[in-house]
Amino acid sequence: MLTVLLVGLVVFGTSSPAWAAQLDARINPNSDESPFSMHYLKTVFIEYPNGGQLFDELQGKEWTVSGVADSSNPGVQELINKLNQKLSEDGSHAKISDLNVAYEFFLKGRNINTSIDYKVLLEGTLSGYVITQDSQRSLVDLGWRGMSVNDEINIDGVEINIPINMLRDQEPEVFNVISGTEAEQVLLRPVINADFILEQPITNWHFLFDPTG
Repeated sequence: MLTVLLVGLVVFGTSSPAWAAQLDARINPNSDESPFSMHYLKTVFIEYPNGGQLFDELQGKEWTVSGVADSSNPGVQELINKLNQKLSEDGSHAKISDLNVAYEFFLKGRNINTSIDYKVLLEGTLSGYVITQDSQRSLVDLGWRGMSVNDEINIDGVEINIPINMLRDQEPEVFNVISGTEAEQVLLRPVINADFILEQPITNWHFLFDPTG
């Protein structure tokens, strides 16, 4: 039995904002299902070097919003459906059949800026990735790597995908200041987006082969 461990990390941004996604998947071509994990990371900075209303609202403030949910949660079920729809649109036959979600959003206010870290972890089961198989070889679909959702995803009352919504819910005064600005456009970009992973050539990936399975 041959198992393929597929590992990839893509990071964008040398200044604010910065975002990354890391995919780990142990794909077994002799099995109908294999586990995967995808880490989505995004950090944004709100700067106020000259003080003002943003300084008054954020300086010294610190909070965390976090949670976990499994596939019995309606929000996770919606996320599975949207991810599978995106995989199909990307031309992949693979499907996510089970999913656990963990998220953490951390805000820290300083004297000249505030950082917000957005972290979402998806751990689940992938199926339907074997395209053809015979006694000599298996052809495995890798078109599922761009796991992305552009819509809002609400889990137990927390919207986890569109960064601006966390400010809307936790810091309404800051949200009002940012609304209609260029910063709002940056914060409208979804966290759960790995299109840039799918766009990477396979040669940029690390493959580890385990002949024992």
